[in-house]
Amino acid sequence: MNLVHSPNKKGSSDAQVTQRKRKQHALDDDLRNEMTEFRTESMSFLKDFRTAHDQDVKDMRSDLNEIKNDICSLRTDMHKMKEEHSNFKKELSSIVDSIEYQSKEQNDLKSCVDLMKEDLTLLKTTENELAECKKQLGELTEEYQIQQQRERLNNLEISGIPKSHNENLSQHLHQICQVLGLVLCADDIIHIHRVPTRVSNNPKLIIVKFKSQLIKDSIISAIRKKKALTTKEIGMGGEDRRIYVNEHLTPYYKALYRKTRELASKSSFQFVWIRNCKIYVRRNDTSPSFFIKTQKDLEKLK
Repeated sequence: MNLVHSPNKKGSSDAQVTQRKRKQHALDDDLRNEMTEFRTESMSFLKDFRTAHDQDVKDMRSDLNEIKNDICSLRTDMHKMKEEHSNFKKELSSIVDSIEYQSKEQNDLKSCVDLMKEDLTLLKTTENELAECKKQLGELTEEYQIQQQRERLNNLEISGIPKSHNENLSQHLHQICQVLGLVLCADDIIHIHRVPTRVSNNPKLIIVKFKSQLIKDSIISAIRKKKALTTKEIGMGGEDRRIYVNEHLTPYYKALYRKTRELASKSSFQFVWIRNCKIYVRRNDTSPSFFIKTQKDLEKLK
């Protein structure tokens, strides 16, 4: 089959081609315009972006500088903190050493206090024991003095008789008894002798021990009734002297007797006397008498 082209159909085809070309040109122009506009917008965007980017970079650099400054400041602060930390560690170490030293001292002090407490307890025990020992010693001393004085119950102490060469003490005693109106047998005397006195210039005392207390008491009673006895009365020559005949007291009771008289005088006690080697006091004729046995009894006179 043969195809035959008619003239109308050819002209129509050319017109279409032309129209397509026109459309193509129009499309190209639009595309170019869009591309130009896109390029312009892109350049504007890039320019704005770059400007913003530059500003951001500038701001970032500024911030970075600030960060660097902050880091430098922080490093300085860190360095100071390290120094302070080091100093603090030293101070802390010193404080720890001081605390340990004080703790040691406290422990030592506590140990010392504990030892002192032990010593104090021991001391109190010792003081109690010492007090008990003193008490026992006082009681033993008192008992000893009483015993010593008890052994002298049959004794007389004679003072005031001058010592002479080849003297006969028993003869002096018999002459005293003769003056007192008493009869004394030779075997009534156990022994008689002289002893030194506290005052060296005074004649030595004469101590007589009788075989019974009754003999001694009778002589004491007679001498108190006579009140005074002298050397001339017993036939001694020379200066006339007063003879004293008393109970034979131990040194302890002599001192106690002396103190008793002193305190009695100050406290208005009228009577102080010795009977059977015991010290008695009485304030007046109507008051009762009491016995001074030890130093503690002197409190009764105050």
